[in-house]
Amino acid sequence: MAASGRCLCGAVRYAVRGPLREVSVCHCVECRRWHGAPGPYTAAARDDLTLVGESALRWVESPESDAHAKRGFCRECGSSLFWEARDERGTVSIAAGTLEPPTGLRTIRQIYTHQAADWYRVDSLDRMPAYLHTCYRIGDVDRSVAFYEKLGFEERRRMPIGDEAINVFMGLPGADPVLELTYNHGVDSYELGTGYNHIALAVEELDGTLEQLATQGIEPEKPPYRPGGRTTGSRICFVRDPDGYRIELIERSA
Repeated sequence: MAASGRCLCGAVRYAVRGPLREVSVCHCVECRRWHGAPGPYTAAARDDLTLVGESALRWVESPESDAHAKRGFCRECGSSLFWEARDERGTVSIAAGTLEPPTGLRTIRQIYTHQAADWYRVDSLDRMPAYLHTCYRIGDVDRSVAFYEKLGFEERRRMPIGDEAINVFMGLPGADPVLELTYNHGVDSYELGTGYNHIALAVEELDGTLEQLATQGIEPEKPPYRPGGRTTGSRICFVRDPDGYRIELIERSA
């Protein structure tokens, strides 16, 4: 059975014939200004969304969006309805409060919590799962920290683990520390195995980023390309850190 929803006045209605993602609550500054509060969103495949009364739907650019997104609203009543990235994700985010009940959805995560309003009780975030970090084992702390700083990360803190190890937490400017580098004393290399692949970073302009990294001794595995032989969409390439871990650099689509 298709889900459906509408704006406050009913000028814009929609139906979704495919599955809906569970709800994420976004605390980014733009969502707070758009909704007047944190923004709860579900999402669906763009091809699964059917609009009724589309003439009343208006779109505006989301000026500070990492994904160069646009936001959809009803021109008659002002209801906030959609968020859509300008890339090849093929999905559209839907303001969960505009869905007709029952939705059968759950709130499963809160994102951009470092931008949460000071009036929001952030202790309520502790009651739901949240992605914290990825951990690598590294062979040299200073070498790895220097590498990730060249990619734009900042060292946030170091946490000794007794006499056995030290954890170094890295994060991008303005974001939570999502990369943990673990150095076990006396161990200078590891077998990486075949199961793990990479982490990914979005960059504004790939060629310029690679030119800057080249001056610091970092070269890509191969020149930028579009996966699968595509002729449109974001270009990507991979670099490797000093321990051999791969980092995908994804060019933001214009």
